[in-house]
Amino acid sequence: MFNRSRKSSGVTITEVLIGSAILSLFLLFGYRVFFGVSAGFSRGNWALSTQNSLRNALNFVREEMQKASHRTEITVSTVDVTNRPFQLNEGTFDSNTQLAEWSIGIPFRTTAAVDPGAVYQCRLFLENGAIRYTKTLAEGSPGVERLYNNHLVLDNVALIELEAVPFDPDNIATGSLIIMRIEVEHPDRVRYPGLRAEAETGARVEVEVTGL
Repeated sequence: MFNRSRKSSGVTITEVLIGSAILSLFLLFGYRVFFGVSAGFSRGNWALSTQNSLRNALNFVREEMQKASHRTEITVSTVDVTNRPFQLNEGTFDSNTQLAEWSIGIPFRTTAAVDPGAVYQCRLFLENGAIRYTKTLAEGSPGVERLYNNHLVLDNVALIELEAVPFDPDNIATGSLIIMRIEVEHPDRVRYPGLRAEAETGARVEVEVTGL
């Protein structure tokens, strides 16, 4: 008679389930590693590009602020200066607000030749998380300064701090230093909560600084 009992060479259902569970854990671990690396790369890339945007924005605002000047009319025998102070809203802001107003004066000359000059009115404000800038021609002839109409300087702004201090405390005539600090937050606040970048600069203003 033949012996009908023999070992099965196949795998059991239990072994299949265990193998599937191990494979699932391996895939899950791999996904989490990939997601973590990808998220870390995205965070670093955003921080780098945002720092560049911050630097460019602050450089632009600083250069425009440092042009602040009075209205000046020069004749053969006189120099007439109309005071145009720099108006600054000092403090920390995270919602719609007027930040600063100032004038840029190009001298009016009536000496050997007539130079019509110009006066530009400038306004910096925070609106819906964006810093915007407007420069309009208030008087004189255009062409010297570039005009701006609600120009977007920087978006995704979380807050901005403004402060005026003496440029040289021992010599008030040297003007003021407008200190600006800006924080920008990642636009995807769900995936990257609390992710921010910040930068700071200072603009030397030679005209009088008053409150806004």
